Amino acid sequence: MKKAHSILQKDYPNIIFLGCFTHNINLLIKSIIELALIKEIITPNVVFEECIRKSILSSLNSKLIDTERFNY
Repeated sequence: MKKAHSILQKDYPNIIFLGCFTHNINLLIKSIIELALIKEIITPNVVFEECIRKSILSSLNSKLIDTERFNY
């Protein structure tokens, strides 16, 4: 990858080559998520999201049972 990068830079000096930009963004986000401050924010939200998801699914299941019972 580095060799290809250097060849492209020589052939196209006016273009900025960023390498694998997507991979670098992925690594950056992973590093940010690992920060203690971010973990303190994310962890309670994951628990809250799970509670909301279970509540919604429970509500949908009960409505589904009602519609089956009354043939809506």
